[in-house]
Amino acid sequence: MSLFYPEGFFIQWYREHGRWFPWRDSQVSPYGMLIAEMMLRQTLAHMVVPVWQAFMSEYPFPAACAGASPAALFKLLAPLGLGQQRAEALQLVSTALLERHNGQVPASIDQLLKLQHVGLYAAHAVACFAYGQRVPVVDVNIIRMFSRLTGTRFPPDNRKAKAVWELATQILPAKHVREHNYGLLDFAAQVCIARRPACGSCLLREHCNFGREAVQGKEG
Repeated sequence: MSLFYPEGFFIQWYREHGRWFPWRDSQVSPYGMLIAEMMLRQTLAHMVVPVWQAFMSEYPFPAACAGASPAALFKLLAPLGLGQQRAEALQLVSTALLERHNGQVPASIDQLLKLQHVGLYAAHAVACFAYGQRVPVVDVNIIRMFSRLTGTRFPPDNRKAKAVWELATQILPAKHVREHNYGLLDFAAQVCIARRPACGSCLLREHCNFGREAVQGKEG
């Protein structure tokens, strides 16, 4: 199974149309990136922005979060929902970083996955976006996009979608991996959306099983 599209497509698309979030700034620490990924779980990115900014201002290092008042953390995280669970998760991770990694976020995916509340996507995202490693990222939007491009039904859970991870690995560029992966994430979230994808104006339509059928259906 393979994907076909113009070389460098997602890198160029990101440069022209990619979203901006404060945690994508090149100066953000690996800890800031990890916190962002944990906050983004099942939460819209625009909701996370002010909460993440407030959190990083108040708790810029693992030690600050680990020693924070649970009540203060809950209040800060409340706008995202599940405030109690999120507060506990962030404190557990921060404490683990202090106890196991001298307050540093590990670059190894295996070590990241050993942190409680850090899943497969978050581990790969930190390895790529914080440390520049040439590794794929796969979220539910990318699974949906790859399903449409290939005409294959993949499991929606990235822990079970081995074939999608393999495809995402195959198309990794030699350089500019961060931009490529950000482009994948943003294109899937903004163009190849769950309902009413923009197939008519999609630049990948000719390479997409779903897109070709959608446009032919309208023309027929």
